[in-house]
Amino acid sequence: MSSLTGLISSGGGGGGIEQDNYFYLIDSSTTFVAPVSGELDIYCIGAGGGGGSGSQPGGAAANSGSGGGAGGTAIKQALAVTQGDAFTVVVGAGGTTKVAGGASSVNSNDVTCALTANGGGAGSGGATVGATMLGGAGGTGSGGDVNYTGGSAGNAKAGQANSYNNGRAASGGGAVGLEANGYSSGSISVRNPRVASGGAGLGGASPGFGSNSNDLTFYWFGGGGGLGASSGIAGGFGFVDPVPERLSTTRAFFYGRGKGGDGTSGVSAENGEIGGGGGAQSSNSYNVSAGNGGAFAGGGGSVQGANAGSGGYGGGAGGTPASTSNAVGGNGVVIFMYNSVS
Repeated sequence: MSSLTGLISSGGGGGGIEQDNYFYLIDSSTTFVAPVSGELDIYCIGAGGGGGSGSQPGGAAANSGSGGGAGGTAIKQALAVTQGDAFTVVVGAGGTTKVAGGASSVNSNDVTCALTANGGGAGSGGATVGATMLGGAGGTGSGGDVNYTGGSAGNAKAGQANSYNNGRAASGGGAVGLEANGYSSGSISVRNPRVASGGAGLGGASPGFGSNSNDLTFYWFGGGGGLGASSGIAGGFGFVDPVPERLSTTRAFFYGRGKGGDGTSGVSAENGEIGGGGGAQSSNSYNVSAGNGGAFAGGGGSVQGANAGSGGYGGGAGGTPASTSNAVGGNGVVIFMYNSVS
């Protein structure tokens, strides 16, 4: 348990805020004891699912890998607490390749609080020509005054039976939902091209792609932008002012600048900033990577090698056609945020 200080880099939980004595982010299982009496909101977020991978070394022809889904969210609002009230916090672990994310929970015997946020589902992958690899489903939340389902990952499909077998497809990971159900990453369906989608962001889905082209072409797309942004090929931007009436001015952490990573051929894609999805990677090089998702966002998909992007807090990992993947879903997280103290 800690008050956040400085910035936290993306990948397995990205983004960051400045220190605030009444804003507590918990990224490992523990017991949280209310430091003062007052009224607080609790955000319980499940872990992101791992991305899928194919079955050929290096992501050989007609392989596909879909991304993992984001964890669910359960929110307890305006809960009155007394100094010393205790909460048992369990934080789910992000999923590795083809493994679902773990559930997070918050429970208390001192006040009425029983939150559960399930982890996101895992992506899938394989080398069956023309088969659709289903993206991981978003996790669900329960027990909150408000509950949201995490964004799912898009499907990935490459090749066509008996012909055009060079295609590769990969989708990015889904994003957490903080004010509504989370956004999904774009689905990819191709014959011969090699295409990947970026990770979803708090403010928008990442673009998908469908083509019956027989050309061996590389396409790549950026991740969805931060909250308040729209998606775009190079990712969106989100700027939202802090909420001044809140005691915890760092609530702006949720609503700050969120740029989706650019999908760039030949060099590694950009990581998402706070709330921004990681960019996709469709280069033919094994030495470049998709972008990691910023806090609460999904990692980008990659069509070459094991270098898909990892999810930020609760975000799903990107998928890859390769036989292995280094990407992981973002760990779950629990946030205690005071609205007032007494």
